[in-house]
Amino acid sequence: SEDMHKWAEAKLQREGYEKDILLNNAPAMIYWVDGEGKFIIVNKCFTDLFNKSPDDIKGKYLYDLYSEKISDKIYADNLKIIKSETPKYGIEESLETPNGMIWVRNDKIPYKDANGKVIGVIGVLFDITDQKERDKDIKESEEKFRVIAERSFDIIIVADEKGICSYVSPSIERVLGYKPEEIVSKHFQILFPENMNKKVEGICTTLIQGKEIEGVNLEIIRKDRAKAIVEVNGSSIIKDEKIVGIQIHLRNITERKLEEEMIEKEKTNYRNILM
Repeated sequence: SEDMHKWAEAKLQREGYEKDILLNNAPAMIYWVDGEGKFIIVNKCFTDLFNKSPDDIKGKYLYDLYSEKISDKIYADNLKIIKSETPKYGIEESLETPNGMIWVRNDKIPYKDANGKVIGVIGVLFDITDQKERDKDIKESEEKFRVIAERSFDIIIVADEKGICSYVSPSIERVLGYKPEEIVSKHFQILFPENMNKKVEGICTTLIQGKEIEGVNLEIIRKDRAKAIVEVNGSSIIKDEKIVGIQIHLRNITERKLEEEMIEKEKTNYRNILM
């Protein structure tokens, strides 16, 4: 029986060691707090945030780690989870750390004892600070683009890799008579006559290959069915090093083309007179 006792003790120690290995090598920050807000278990990834070891934080309370304002918020949220026995996923919140504020995505799960009573909350946090910064940069970039696009005399079209429009600038109504919403969700090819299909497909293919289009003149159809001429410039849209769409600028050059044709006609007439 003594051998059995030693075996059981060794097994428990080994299982505890294995759990520690799993916990401290997890890519997420993990903690368990009881109903009073005391940290029972924390992993290294979590304690590294505060430049501390797990032993420094075990047995401490939320208020020992966070400001009173943030601790009050976390404590109240944990109480709701304990009382409702309902997990909460995808909570995005900011946290204070010795190295500054960070953003985390927090999944909180009620922790039950052997009798099924909820006695605390297990939290799994993922650092999303970089993602938040990228989202902020993208939002600012999109806002700048929107301001430029809405003030532009050119028609600006954003489409996916298949050519389906996701954005059309307001200038399309002034130039072609269409409202942007009449073109959004459609292929931009509908703006061109059928005899331009191959050229439009070629432009789309070129842009999706990551090449640019500059100064291509194409015939286009206004809403009133009148024809116009536009200069096409375009480039691909790259996100996370992948081409995810295309951006096209259409400049109305109908008047310029008519003037050029008029000048050319006058030159021809003048040459004929001299002959």
